[in-house]
Amino acid sequence: MKVDYLRLKSGDPVPKDDFPQRHKTLLIIEDAADMDWQHALSSWIARSGCLYFMAWGEGCSSWDDSVDIANLEMYDFGDIPEENQIMTTWHDDEPLEEVFWFAKNCAEHSSGALEDILLLHVGAEDRKAEFVKLYRDTEDDF
Repeated sequence: MKVDYLRLKSGDPVPKDDFPQRHKTLLIIEDAADMDWQHALSSWIARSGCLYFMAWGEGCSSWDDSVDIANLEMYDFGDIPEENQIMTTWHDDEPLEEVFWFAKNCAEHSSGALEDILLLHVGAEDRKAEFVKLYRDTEDDF
């Protein structure tokens, strides 16, 4: 299992590189984003190899919708092949520790196991050490 972390401040340039393998993404939102930047980042998420997307934090339900729309746009709003369909969830009333547990134990895709995760953090301060440790230390049994 590989745990990657990427922090962006709202409005930062969207990454250009995609991830080489299928993975899940947990978006941790601490800063509000304008709709144009949210759409650009959601489009990158959809292109990045993400097959299971979870959003937690400020405005997380709109991010769930935004990634769904970006996935549809990739296929001109037509049928999405099952192996490329991004599962999306949002978690607005749960502690982050519970969302980490969900990511480790429940975030599965019909096309196969997703071992790798990207912790995508939208916030002012780098919290890589804290979030990666919290994710790794989350027990399988909650």
